[in-house]
Amino acid sequence: MMKKHEKLVIDLQSLIQSAPYKAGEPFLSIREVASMYQVGINTAYKALQALEDLGVIFAEQKSGYVICNSKASVHSSTGVFSFSGDQELTHRATIIRRWAENSKQAKVRMDLATGEPELYPTRDLQAVSYKVIRSNPTVLTKYALGSGLFELRKKIASRYSKLGCHLKAEDILMTNGATHAITLALQSTTTAGDCVLVESPTYFGFLQILESLKLNVVSIAIDPNQGLEHEHLVSAIEKSKAENITIKACLLQANFQNPTGCSIKFSMRSKILETFYQNKIIVIEDDTFGELPHDLLDDRPLPLKAQDKYDNVILCSSLSKLISPGLRIGFINGAAVHEQIKTIHHATSIGCAGNTP
Repeated sequence: MMKKHEKLVIDLQSLIQSAPYKAGEPFLSIREVASMYQVGINTAYKALQALEDLGVIFAEQKSGYVICNSKASVHSSTGVFSFSGDQELTHRATIIRRWAENSKQAKVRMDLATGEPELYPTRDLQAVSYKVIRSNPTVLTKYALGSGLFELRKKIASRYSKLGCHLKAEDILMTNGATHAITLALQSTTTAGDCVLVESPTYFGFLQILESLKLNVVSIAIDPNQGLEHEHLVSAIEKSKAENITIKACLLQANFQNPTGCSIKFSMRSKILETFYQNKIIVIEDDTFGELPHDLLDDRPLPLKAQDKYDNVILCSSLSKLISPGLRIGFINGAAVHEQIKTIHHATSIGCAGNTP
C-alpha cells in the first residue's frame, strides 16, 4: 500500500505537468502543499524532498523550491505507480473542475485545448445544421446507430491513406471525441490492474482515463526535442521485465506531443514500432494534434500508424481541434482489435457522433 507522501508525489507531479511550470519558476512551499492537499507538514516535506531527489524541483536559498530545467530529467529512469482508487480520482477531478471554473474569470486565457471560437467555421456549421434539421428533423429524435456516417468515414480514411495508413471507410469508427476513442482502445486491450506505458510529461487527461479504468502507469521520460527515444524505450521495457512488470499497451502522441510539443524523430519510428511488437505491447496513438501545421498535405507529419507493419497501432483522433469542439466528433481505427472495439462501443454508447446524414 502506498504511503501518504508517495501519493502526494504523484499529485504534485501531475500538477507540475498540467500547469505547466517553467524552469526556474518558484513552486509551492511546504506549508502551501500541506494546506492545499490537507496533509501534515511532515508529509508535505517528504513529498517535496522526493520530488527534489527525482530532479523535478530543487531547493534554492531564500527562494524555496524551484522548478528544474525539464532537460535535467530527460534521461532519468522510468517510474511505475498505481492509483489509489475512487477517492483520489474524485479529488483530482475536483481540482481540475475548479481550475476550469477559475479560468473562465481570468483575463488571459489559461487553456490551449481549443482555438479561439472565432477561428472556427461557425457560420458554415450553423447553416449546415439548419439545413439538415429542416430536411430530416428525425435526426433529433432517433438513435444514431452504426459506425458513423459512411461519407465522413470515407473522407477520413482517404485523408489517412494519403498519409500512408491505407485505410477504408469500414476501418473507421466514429466516437464522441478522441477521449472516447482512447478509452475504447484501452478497454479493448487491458483489464483493471494492467500496466500502461506513458510519456513523461504527458497530458493530464490521459492520467484521468487510466485512473478511471484502474490501470497502473509505467512512465518514461522523453526528450523535449526528439520525443520518445528508442534506447530509453528498450531500457524501460527491460527494467519493467526485471521487476516482473508486464506492460500491455503504450499511450503516446507521436506528433506535437502535449505538453512538450515535440515529435518522435521519423528515422527512429520503425525501430520503436518493432520493439513494441516484439514485446507484445499494443500502441495507442493519439494523433489529435497531427494536423497542427494545417498547410499542405506534404507538410503534415505522418502518423505512427503509417509505419505499422504488424497492425499493432490503434489510431485515435478527432475533428475537435480543426472544425468544432462542441460537436465532439472523434474517430478510431482499432487495428487488430477493431471488431472488439466496435462491440464495446455499441454496448456503452449505443450510437455515436458523426452519424447525422
